[in-house]
Amino acid sequence: MLNERHLLAFLTEFVCYYNHDRPNRTIELETPVPSPPISHGDIVSRRSWADLPHEIWIGPIGPIKVVWEDSPQRLAASAASRVAQAAVECDDLIALVRDPSDPLVRMEAVPRLKARFPSDSRAHDALINAVTDVDEAVRCAAISAIADLALPRAGDLLAAALRDEESDVRFVAAIALQQLGDARAPDDPETFAYRGT
Repeated sequence: MLNERHLLAFLTEFVCYYNHDRPNRTIELETPVPSPPISHGDIVSRRSWADLPHEIWIGPIGPIKVVWEDSPQRLAASAASRVAQAAVECDDLIALVRDPSDPLVRMEAVPRLKARFPSDSRAHDALINAVTDVDEAVRCAAISAIADLALPRAGDLLAAALRDEESDVRFVAAIALQQLGDARAPDDPETFAYRGT
């Protein structure tokens, strides 16, 4: 912070964001001060005075952060994608899926392993193990891969993922169970995963 005026402006912007834009889980993902509804199809772009995260609102979906081409997140994701793309052998991709050092590489390797080696039992084992990865994005990718391949025991693995601590993982697992036509799939995956019913 540069001075008291800068601090006050920043805090004012943050309080506005907190009360008007930030979904709150304790009030069913609503904001403390409801915003006017955005109709389906409307796309609205907003940038704060201090260049805080730029957001695009897309209809009822809500805010999606914009990540610039040269941002550290984008550069890291691109590097991870290149590493996973360079792996051409099944064993190489399995090693990347199991590599504890970089969750971005693991996440990028999962769908490639599924696509390139859909009938290899070693690939299936690596995907099954990835469902319990420490990173939620890797777990989501593994759940999707297992459902796409309709692996044996897929229903049991996905039903277990419905109890994951992360709501995004629960949502992906619920959608995947629906995709498989499994009777354990929640009727409304979004409500199940994000609203705790």
